[in-house]
Amino acid sequence: MSLETKSAASAAPFEHCRAFDRRGAAKYLREVWGLRVSVSTLAKQAVFGTGPRFFNPSASTVIYLRDDLDDWARERLGAPVRSTTEWAQRQHREGR
Repeated sequence: MSLETKSAASAAPFEHCRAFDRRGAAKYLREVWGLRVSVSTLAKQAVFGTGPRFFNPSASTVIYLRDDLDDWARERLGAPVRSTTEWAQRQHREGR
């Protein structure tokens, strides 16, 4: 099963959700993309600009759009590889 197929199947419960609060965004990223990102991590990333894009309509409200969460997850996961050797070579090239 490809990553896109897996994420599509996992996304089924969220198909009618276009926007999430921070708690919902963390749950979506975990259940759909397998990324363990806590609510507090999303809050910290919002301060430093390293997390998903979001809207901040008021001081106590943060809204993440599903498309922005998907884009951020894809960026974080990187391009798919066919082997651990390919992954290691890519890490070496990128200086990680």
